[in-house]
Amino acid sequence: VFLSCTYLNNPYDNHAGVGRIVQYDRDLNYKGVLWIGFTTHLIVHLRFDPQGNLWGCDCQGHHMVQVAPSGELMPETKFLDVGLASPCFLPDGTVLLADYFNGDTPPPGTCIRPIPGSGGQIGQARLYRFERDGTLLDEWSPESAPEPFNFKGITHMTLHPSGEFVTYTTETGKRVMRFNIRTGEQMPDLKVCPGQTQPGVMDRDWAIAVAYLSDGRLLLTRGETIEVLDEAGKVLRTYSLPEYGWAMIQPCPDE
Repeated sequence: VFLSCTYLNNPYDNHAGVGRIVQYDRDLNYKGVLWIGFTTHLIVHLRFDPQGNLWGCDCQGHHMVQVAPSGELMPETKFLDVGLASPCFLPDGTVLLADYFNGDTPPPGTCIRPIPGSGGQIGQARLYRFERDGTLLDEWSPESAPEPFNFKGITHMTLHPSGEFVTYTTETGKRVMRFNIRTGEQMPDLKVCPGQTQPGVMDRDWAIAVAYLSDGRLLLTRGETIEVLDEAGKVLRTYSLPEYGWAMIQPCPDE
């Protein structure tokens, strides 16, 4: 088990600190820690690529972390100077990355690096496809959802087993959205949570993180629960979490 656990040590920015990834064995016994020297903020979205490299995203600082199976930190690949996250790996060897942010207003208490040359925008909620060396191949502008603090774009994204489309959320928004990367078209939402988003109002009836299982079922964290959705968006099962939280989710190898 690998846990991104940034050492938050900046009294002026509650998301800033020294990057680290902690490793545990299958019984959650501590094994070791890897300190990341070049990141500046929270490392999120740890995922393994088909080659066994572990990826992590410092979207606030515009950095991408890759760790080899040997445990060594790999040289940083520069994709775009944008807050990229949610790596999804396509069968042709390319990688999808999504712009975590949208707009020009970071939340209170934290700093988000603006996109250079954008006039102060912190993000544009775009979706990108890259070669593994950072070469940009495709760029799309999917829809994003309103959320109470008006700064998030595509915050959590997962690739459908078909490789045809991605399912994604704007964290703390109401919509579970889908975008077809073969046609470049927005698809109907898989799910819409009840109620309407209002500025500054945290009703907690929203979508957070998503992850597909190999049979097309979707895992969705909701804060107090995890839902299992079928391909039509029907809730097949609900798991209760011990307390409320902004929970990431990642299937084990045996799902």
